[in-house]
Amino acid sequence: MELLVSFLNRDNLSHYITTSMSNILTYQNESNKQEKEIEELSQLLDALPTNIHFDSISIASQLFDYLLQNSPSTHQYRLLSSCLNLMKIEDRLQRIKTILLLILDNEQTVQLRELLCKLLNTIEHSASLSLNFDWTQLESAINDQHDPKFLTYIWRFFSKNHQTNLEQILVRTLPIIKTNDELFLLLLIDLRSTKVFVSMSSFWYLIQRSLGDSTSNNDRIRKCALYLFQQILTNDEYKHIEIKEEKFNRLLILIDEKTKQFWIDFIVVYEVLEDGVVHLIKPLLTKFDRFLNFSLEHGLSLTWLFILLQRLFANTSSPLARWTVRWFFNSMKLPENQAENFFLETVLDWSSNNFIFLKGEEINDSQPMEQCLESYLERWLNHVENPNSSLLTFLSRIQTIKWSHISLVRVLYSLRTYALKHQNQSLLNDEHIKIFSSLILTQFHTYAPVLRLSAYSSIFDTVIYLLDWSISSISLNLLRFFALFDRLTFLSKHFQMILNHFSFDIRQLKTFIEEFLSSEDLNTSLDTRLFSLDNTLLEYRQIVFLLDLIDIHNTDILKIIFNPLIENIRTAYQRPYMSINNVQKSIELFLGLIQENYFHSLNFVKDWLSSSIRLIVREGLNFIKIHSIKQPMVFVKSPIVFLMIGNHGDISRFLQESINQMETMIQQQSGNSWQSLFILFIYSMDWLLTNRLPDFNNEWNTKLRTLPLFSQLLPLLDQPNSNIPQADILIAKYLLIANNISSMDLCNNIIDDLYKASPRELPYVFRAIGVLLRQIQTTNENKCKLIENSTNVLNEIDHRMPVYWPCLTAFCQAISSSVTDVNVSNLLTQWFTQMFERCGHISGIMNVILESIIPIWLQEHRIQLSHLPILIECIIFGQIYQKDRKQQWQAEQLVEQDESFRLLLSNTHIIPEYRYDRNIRVLIQLFVLHIWPSLLNVQQNDIVMQIIEKHRHLALKERRPRFCTNSLEHRIMFRSLQCLLCLTSVIKNPSLVKTIYDYIVETLIRENEPSLRLLSEWIIVRLILEDRATRLNNLYEYLHHAHQHRTGTVCAWLSIASHIPTLLLNRIEQIEYINKIFEYISPLLMHSNFHIRTFACSTMVKLLEYTEHHHLENETPYEAYRYFKRSEEKSELGRYIMRLQSLFLYQFDPIRDFSLETIFYTLPKLSLIADDEYLWPEWFIEISQQLHLSFPISVYNVSTILQSCQAGIWRLTATGKTEIGGMQDEEGSSTIQHKANPYPIVEALDDTELRESIKRSQLIVVASLIDKQANLGGLCRTGEIFGIKELVIGSVRILEDQQFLNLSMTAHKWLRIKQVQERELKDYLIDMQTQGYTIVAVEQTVNSQSLYEFKFPEKTLLLLGNEREGIRADLLSLVNATVEIPQAGVVRSLNVHVSGALCISEYTRNYNFLDMRIYDEFKSMFITLGFLGYIFLASGLIINFLQLCSCVIWPFSKELYRKINCYLALGIWSQFTFVAQWWSKSNCVLYINPEELEKVRKEHAIVIMNHKYDVDWLAGWIICQRLGIIKGSKIVGKQSLKLVPIVGWCWIFAESIFLRRVWESDRETLVKDLRKVLANYPKNHFFNLLLFCEGTRFTEKKRLTSMKIAQEKGLPELKHHILPRTKGFTLLLQGAENRVAAVYDLTIGFKQTGAEPTLLSVLKGRSCQAEIFIKRIPTSEIPQDTEGCSNWVHQLYQEKDKIYDYFLKHGTFEGNGLPRIEIQRNYYDLLIELAWMLIIGVPSLIYLFKFLWTSSLLAQLAFVALIFIATIGVRAMIAVTETERGSHYGETQKEK
Repeated sequence: MELLVSFLNRDNLSHYITTSMSNILTYQNESNKQEKEIEELSQLLDALPTNIHFDSISIASQLFDYLLQNSPSTHQYRLLSSCLNLMKIEDRLQRIKTILLLILDNEQTVQLRELLCKLLNTIEHSASLSLNFDWTQLESAINDQHDPKFLTYIWRFFSKNHQTNLEQILVRTLPIIKTNDELFLLLLIDLRSTKVFVSMSSFWYLIQRSLGDSTSNNDRIRKCALYLFQQILTNDEYKHIEIKEEKFNRLLILIDEKTKQFWIDFIVVYEVLEDGVVHLIKPLLTKFDRFLNFSLEHGLSLTWLFILLQRLFANTSSPLARWTVRWFFNSMKLPENQAENFFLETVLDWSSNNFIFLKGEEINDSQPMEQCLESYLERWLNHVENPNSSLLTFLSRIQTIKWSHISLVRVLYSLRTYALKHQNQSLLNDEHIKIFSSLILTQFHTYAPVLRLSAYSSIFDTVIYLLDWSISSISLNLLRFFALFDRLTFLSKHFQMILNHFSFDIRQLKTFIEEFLSSEDLNTSLDTRLFSLDNTLLEYRQIVFLLDLIDIHNTDILKIIFNPLIENIRTAYQRPYMSINNVQKSIELFLGLIQENYFHSLNFVKDWLSSSIRLIVREGLNFIKIHSIKQPMVFVKSPIVFLMIGNHGDISRFLQESINQMETMIQQQSGNSWQSLFILFIYSMDWLLTNRLPDFNNEWNTKLRTLPLFSQLLPLLDQPNSNIPQADILIAKYLLIANNISSMDLCNNIIDDLYKASPRELPYVFRAIGVLLRQIQTTNENKCKLIENSTNVLNEIDHRMPVYWPCLTAFCQAISSSVTDVNVSNLLTQWFTQMFERCGHISGIMNVILESIIPIWLQEHRIQLSHLPILIECIIFGQIYQKDRKQQWQAEQLVEQDESFRLLLSNTHIIPEYRYDRNIRVLIQLFVLHIWPSLLNVQQNDIVMQIIEKHRHLALKERRPRFCTNSLEHRIMFRSLQCLLCLTSVIKNPSLVKTIYDYIVETLIRENEPSLRLLSEWIIVRLILEDRATRLNNLYEYLHHAHQHRTGTVCAWLSIASHIPTLLLNRIEQIEYINKIFEYISPLLMHSNFHIRTFACSTMVKLLEYTEHHHLENETPYEAYRYFKRSEEKSELGRYIMRLQSLFLYQFDPIRDFSLETIFYTLPKLSLIADDEYLWPEWFIEISQQLHLSFPISVYNVSTILQSCQAGIWRLTATGKTEIGGMQDEEGSSTIQHKANPYPIVEALDDTELRESIKRSQLIVVASLIDKQANLGGLCRTGEIFGIKELVIGSVRILEDQQFLNLSMTAHKWLRIKQVQERELKDYLIDMQTQGYTIVAVEQTVNSQSLYEFKFPEKTLLLLGNEREGIRADLLSLVNATVEIPQAGVVRSLNVHVSGALCISEYTRNYNFLDMRIYDEFKSMFITLGFLGYIFLASGLIINFLQLCSCVIWPFSKELYRKINCYLALGIWSQFTFVAQWWSKSNCVLYINPEELEKVRKEHAIVIMNHKYDVDWLAGWIICQRLGIIKGSKIVGKQSLKLVPIVGWCWIFAESIFLRRVWESDRETLVKDLRKVLANYPKNHFFNLLLFCEGTRFTEKKRLTSMKIAQEKGLPELKHHILPRTKGFTLLLQGAENRVAAVYDLTIGFKQTGAEPTLLSVLKGRSCQAEIFIKRIPTSEIPQDTEGCSNWVHQLYQEKDKIYDYFLKHGTFEGNGLPRIEIQRNYYDLLIELAWMLIIGVPSLIYLFKFLWTSSLLAQLAFVALIFIATIGVRAMIAVTETERGSHYGETQKEK
């Protein structure tokens, strides 16, 4: 502002500006002055207030034009703007027009256009009204697709006053231009109205394209399109928009009142997908089905749905991507052009990603991706109009997409599966074959061999099954296609099918041969590998393929075809004018046919050409020898065909003549022309020594190899030759050396060549080095040089180069021979170490090393000292590889699942790469076991000590706080112990055994990892046999001083103690051991530590079972301890004993299960070790057969017990540390009493009076996944206020955090808090499920229920997720239900503390646990149960009396008697169903065919039910009551049931059948009583006769007893049932005399989520949940003879066993083949019970009150005594239903 001080008025200021502008124009040639003037004027103009106005200055327009012509800079912007404002109106309008045109001019610089846009932005929009602008220029700019950055400034300038013109421009251009979407979106937004455009289809196509744009840099486009869409939806003007699509018969857009919610949901889902937060996206996945159904229902374009799918796939989450592709494949049910286009253009691109076809953490359980693709292909190709064309389009897209290896292989596999299901559809023609051939030639070169083979196989099978064979006679493409495949591997499989359809004749064959012979390509490569695509080889294959198809058996025809070819070879030497190329091609073709096995054997060729074979061989070799001098490398491999068919004499003559000719040429000093003959000679000799060694080995070693000529030639080979590449000379030189030509000066020379050699030469150099290393005359010093330089060169070669592997193989074979020198041994040891380090990221190296070395070791029957490190490293070998390698290996495993492909792999001897590392361990383990007896004691000792050192090095290492079970450290230790365990079978040296034993005992003291401890225990058990007395004393010592040792050590010795009896074969030793071990285990049964106590009890139970099994009860203190076996299974300790005994730890037998399968497959699997650690037993068999290895361990496990063993480990908590003064348990529990759950617990504050007043619910809140202190503190406070039972967190250390304390206040002092770390959470949830808890997860999933509609069970475990990631997929698979909180806002997530608080509050509100607790206590009160019992006794006696009275009717009308008794029995049975259905709210669900359910009410039936539970009969009565057939229920029961008051008497009157279990009398009773019932049974009344074929309730002891009988009878074993008694059922069926229509087979199971299924639980009001699986079998289908019927019953129970096993595994019968049907309860039993209460209960209560009020004390005591007696009676009746009171099986009675 200081510049303005001198200007006193506006005129002076205007004059100064005018003068300054004039100076700028004057100083055009003086740039410095001009720039200074411009700067001063710009400063002045910047400083002026904006409200100062001047009159127009004429010179301003001149200055503006001048600046504009001279490319103004950015700092001149203010000057230009001022010039524009100081012009006259007409001049300013003209300049504005100029600005607009310059902005539209693409040839102007970007800087100028940006400056002008900035300038245009300052001009008032009103100026556009006076501007005569040519709108066609703006429209042309839009058509030319100008940069939106510039065009939008012009658009914005006109938009306020010229909206109509702009709208017309867009209306014209929008349908034409479809590539510059961003420009149109910005222009539409600036118009601020879309009314004109919403009826245009091009506008909606623009919205669709923009929303679906998936490029990462186009967020702006998607946001603009979404903004426009939202504006339209929220604008009330657009009440109905309906536009049809141009291409498809669908609506492009439909907006009205009915569809508005659809579009709102679309916007919400799109926004969430844009945010990309996975745990917010997952709950919305259910909406995709709604979107699809809505679109199909209203005929709406599917493009809107596909837009969402594109955004979904753009998310980085692999499970989401897999879900997207899988959803598309499964949901596109109908033939749909849009879906087809989207599949070909987009979905196939998605499918090219690696992770699509791999297994991973899925959002929900679903089928494999290839099955989804196969299903889609089937629907698509079956419904499309032209499947041939569609398939061609599909293949063309496959060809153009850049695929990952895994995905392309799986897509082709899906196409193959489709082809197998739709054979002979003739979908493929010549164009398809071209594409398939192109895929083979271009796509698969870099694939892993297994994936490559899979792709080849899929393509070949697809063509075979879908080809239109009518093209076979005219298609050369098809012939070339078949030539791509190896004959033996592929063509032989489908040759008969090809032969039936393919038609070529001999003339065409001759044409092919003539064309081949006349071709000029002299290709010398004769590669016959499986995957070879060599052009010459393909030509051979075409000819051989045609020969096979024509199937020529006539030798004369063969001669006609091939005699010209043979004649060319035979007379080649005699006819020098003949074309060299013709003869060469004849030789090549003849060789190719032999190598392709067309002639099947060389003997066939020799017989065929017997008359002229010698002449052919001789003339052919002479021809080659002559012409090789001129073209040595063309003919170098041509002699092979003659070497194959020639006899020894002719070939020897050829070799000798070559040698003589070389000597002559050297003597004549004819230059280096002898080198051509030398190369031909050495290649031929090398082939003979490789392929015909028996024929020529002796001749080479005795005559040729020792010739002085070769020693003379070696130095001369270094001389250059202009006709022969130096590389070929070098190869020939080292082929000579490789065939054992010795020379003293070779070492230094070969080292020089080693560094100079090209990749092609290197394998030959290494082969020669191997020969030198084996030669005796090579000194140790030279050997060291050779090895050192060879290893250096090998380390420099990239393993991805093909030359690396043959070089490595040659070198390994070279060093495999005996090495005696120390220096050489040290060099090899260093190299082995380097290679092991390299193996960390390169798989396959160790396979090459071992495949080369082990055959030498086996041949020598010993191992060199330098090789011991490699032996030890291989024992523990195996890396943890990166994700891409794991993906490839997982794909290989997927491929191997196909049986036909496994056979193909076996035939081609290709080993999948995922087996490389594991094969090393298999191979070395078998080798060690095989060679161990032949090793020296020193070597055995070295091997064991090095394994121990490897283990010790890691065991003593300070581990991370969270030792990862599947870390590399853990795996190495695990493998070391596996090897030591195997060696226990072959080690005979007592000192070595003692070394292993001492070390393993040492590891038990410190080892706490369960899987490692298992192996250590097994080793000790096996080694105890070697020195029984001493080592048993060690066992006793550790148990006796258990208080001095760590918990893990004591538990390990207890486990060991349980296995010792199986090792003792002498009965006296067994008795002595059991007597003694009981003394040491007894004190531990009361140990303060929970783990020790549990292990002691488990060991005691196992020893007691062993005592029973071997009948040692009388010689041992069995009676004193046998009650441990009857421990309450539902108690906390009892449950954990059962769990511990179900694990491998107590299930395995150290002798019986000692097999390679158990050690290397079963044990790792059951110990929860990663599956890439398993070694399959088949691999051991395969490798042992290949190498002829023998070993003392069986491969397969003879027992099947471990197959049903539960997978899991018993992990000891590790929080304490060892102190010097004494050993403290790692749990810190030497003085603390632990609860049964092995997780650290913080108990609530010990204020007894206050704590007793706190009422707690059964709700447990699990917050182990939450890691924020504030959320945990808030949950703790909320949980304490609402009275939850327990809060589970990830670490109790959080209780010391100040942020947690600030939120929780003092709640943590009153609430029970348990620590369960995240890695332990899965086991914890499983534990809680076994305790009857229902796991409810708070998560948004496809199956989530609304929180306010969900009914929480009483025993609920509420699982809360992580703040960001939610709940892991593996945990979601365990939950019983998921709930979500309904939300109305835009934000889709609540804070986890708030979510948890809402759920806790809802549990408390809905369940109202305080009132429910009072109600539950009321139902279980003695007085309540006594009242119900009184009602039952009184009403039952009344009914029994009425039944007795009804007997008078029997002589007159049996039908009337039966009707009366049916209804009287209903009065008793209904009271049982009332207690079950209404009192305890128990439920029962059926799984039955609906058609069979209708027949239940209309026929007599025999009912067979499993008898595993106390109240299984009651569940059956519930169903009978709901079906209305309970009044006809009868039983076949034991005689003692008659004596049960009321119930038994009622059964007598209802004509149930009772048996004495004495066969002689029961045989008559069964038939007689059944026929009596069937006689005169009332019409329209039907009975069901319940029969328990097992004869008694199930217990494990009874099952074992029955299985002994089954074994004696040769019957299969039942896992869940007792062996059925068949005679009774057989007689029952025979007695029915075809009047019983069907047998109903019921398999019942009670769910763990309900209460314990006992009658006492039901009376106390506890709900049981039952499921019944019902099958109806017509009696006509059951054999009537005794034997047939008996077999039928046994088969029925085998099926029942499988059905019940399914129930145990899945917790339900659902999914086992029958639909789920739930029959609603009716009110009849409730009304009957209320009636009895009114009739008996109310009067009795009134009388009771009067009696107690008026009676004497003596009378009152008598009444109490009466009540007491009645209670005992009721309890005795209940006891009849208990499992323990069931009859014995097979002890005192024979089978009935």
